[in-house]
This record gives sequence, C-alpha cells and structure tokens, in this order.
Amino acid sequence: MKKTVTAALGAAIVLLTAPAARALVAQPDLFGLDFRFSNPGARANAMGGAFIGLADDATAAYTNPAGLTILTRSEISMEYKQGTYTTVITDFSGTKPEYDSSHGGMSFVSFAYPQDRATITIFRHNLINTESDFRWSEPSQSYHSDNHVELSGLTYGIGLGFKLSDNLSLGLTVNSTQLEYLSSSIGYEDDPTSWGPIPHPQDIQNINRTNGSDTDEHFTVSLLWNVIDELNLGLVYRQGPEYTFTYSSWEWNSDDGIFEVRQPLDHDLKVPDVYGIGLSYTLPFGLTISADADLVKYSQLYSDLLWENRVTVGSPSTEVTLYYPSNALYMDDEWEYHVGMEYVFEVAEMPVALRGGYYFRPAAYFKVDPNESGANDFLTHDWSRDDDNIYSAGLGFVVGENVQIDLAGMFGDFTTEGIFSLVYRLQ
Repeated sequence: MKKTVTAALGAAIVLLTAPAARALVAQPDLFGLDFRFSNPGARANAMGGAFIGLADDATAAYTNPAGLTILTRSEISMEYKQGTYTTVITDFSGTKPEYDSSHGGMSFVSFAYPQDRATITIFRHNLINTESDFRWSEPSQSYHSDNHVELSGLTYGIGLGFKLSDNLSLGLTVNSTQLEYLSSSIGYEDDPTSWGPIPHPQDIQNINRTNGSDTDEHFTVSLLWNVIDELNLGLVYRQGPEYTFTYSSWEWNSDDGIFEVRQPLDHDLKVPDVYGIGLSYTLPFGLTISADADLVKYSQLYSDLLWENRVTVGSPSTEVTLYYPSNALYMDDEWEYHVGMEYVFEVAEMPVALRGGYYFRPAAYFKVDPNESGANDFLTHDWSRDDDNIYSAGLGFVVGENVQIDLAGMFGDFTTEGIFSLVYRLQ
C-alpha cells in the first residue's frame, strides 16, 4: 500500500512539474465554443452561401480564389454584417438552455487587381467572431459554473487566381490570422455540507481561465472549371489555423483556506479545416442556380483532450490535480449544404438581382466513446442538438457602371443576420 501511495504521489509530482502539456483541457467553457463559417458578401449569403462554383466577384478571395480570374476590372469590395446567434449548451442537468449573443461590424474588405491571365488580391476577413455566456449545471454533485467564452479571429491574406486555360483556373491564398481567446469558468459549490473546515468564499469552489492572443499562418487552395457552356465546378480546401493559449486553474483548499494555483498548461485550439465542392449553372434568361457542400473537420477540435481530475494521495491525505489524456469525447466531421439562386433583370436600364437560398448547418456536438476512460459520467445524458435550417433572401443592383450594392438577410433557428455589401469597380 505504501508503495502504491508513493507511486501515485510521484506520478502527480511528475505531471505537475513537467513541461506544459499541449492539448485542450476538458472544462465547461470548451462546450461553449460554436464555430460558424460563412462566406463573405451579401450576394453570396443571399444565395444561401452557395458560391464555390460561382465565385465571380472579389469575395472569391476567401470562398474560391480561383474565381478571381473571372474579373475583368479592378474591384474594391467591403461587407458590413450584424447578427444575433443562439448557442445551445447541454450539461448534466438534462436541459438544453439557449443563450443569445449579438455582434456586428465591418467583416470583409478586399482589393482585386486582374492582369492578363492572373488576378492578385489582398483582403481582410473576420474568420471567427463568437461570444457566449452560459451556466453549466451538475445537480448530482450540487455544483454549477458560470462561463464566458469569447473567440475572434481576424485574417489578413494575399491571394492569386491564375488561368491555366480558357476553362480552368487555380487559386491560392496565404493567410495570417490573429485569434483572441478568452474563456472563464467560475464553479460554485451548492451544498454547504461539503464545504469542509473552512467555507468557500462566496461559495466559489474553483476558477478556470484560458486567455491570450496567438497568430498562425494558413492557406487556401482551389480550382474553378468551366465544364460545359455555363456549368462551373469549384473545389476548395481551407486550412484551419492552430493556436496555443494559457490555461490556468485555481482550486479552493478548505483545509488551509486558500485558493491553490495549479500549474498553467498550454491549451491548444485547432480551427477545423474545410473541404468544399460547388456547382453553378446559368440559364439563358438570367437565372443562375448554385449548390455547395462543405465538409467541416470538427473531429480536429477534440483530438488529444486532457481531463482534469482531483486525486487524494498520501498520509495525511493531500489532494493533487492530475491531467491525463482521454478520447472519451469526440466530434464527427459534418457536411454543410448550401443552395441558392439569382435572377437578374433590368429596371430602367439598371441591372437588378433577386436572390434566395437555403443553408443547412448541422449541429456539431460531442459524442461519447463508452470504451474510453472518463466516459461514464457522460453516457447517461442526451448530448444531441438540433440542426440549424437557415433561409436567405437578398437584393442587388448596379448604379452606373462602377458601383454594385447588395443586401441580404439570413433567418434560421439559431442564426439571424443582416448583411450589406458594396463593390466599386475601378476604370
């Protein structure tokens, strides 16, 4: 027995004094992350985001840079977006509370310069902008935590579209994205009988915090092929950046009446990669139909999770915190689908476009592997979420020869967005 205790204490000391691990720590704030990927531009979003196979304006710098070769004049484009987003949190209470957040701002700016067979672009894009406040409850343990999560990523990129032939173009962008990540979790002990010799101040049992700013370089490669007549096929791969932040933890020691500081860890966050395919077809009377399918690699988010566990060792007993890997929680990769249409006609010699679309955003939530350690607490609950069915509509018109104005609205079960875009074509 003595050897067992000594070994356990030795293992704890090694883990607590070893170089910081590089993984996500499984805490409630992790479940508040909600990645929402949407193409820039009111035109694309009014068509349900189905733009990979069309990609014929300056917003193609993000969606499918191969489409930049369609441009015949230099363009400056910008987008303003305002939205309200609902995050669903599933916890141990058996309920699925919903939390709303709203934010907006200038979300995309680009300049595209076509020359011969190539088009060069520079752009700025809000890759991620999400925020949520939520409560995580564990009634069986008389415990709850109040959590706040902010995640924002600003991308600067330079891209190239190159026409290999009259029917085939390739695209590449090299991007640098700075991610700001802040999450805080304050855990409260709801049962006074378990407070120990010295009560928790304000009932606080623990405080966990992840924060920081990190920058990573990543890339996008794409293809646009004019298959026959007005039928286009687009392919794209968008690499997701990866970041490292500092995870800190404070635990209340009721014997000594202090908050004990745990060793900070390197907390890795991988933005999922995206693979996309799109088709577009333009009919002779001004109607364009487009459809996209995007595979989002959510499985990358939960790889190499670390679990935090309090263990009592030694005599007299001492509590230590252990971090150990577990694959009990995982996410499946998900397919997102987009379909849209655009009908162009003239009013008093001014081109006007009516647009509509649909965007199916499946619920991305963690699953439980019963064969992995740490899974028992999760098996008795339903962690599923509802999908988001988003419908869109919009209007666009060209003023003179140089200015294009587009408006879009997107209305879903958990997403509401209003988007304004302006394109100015240089002489």
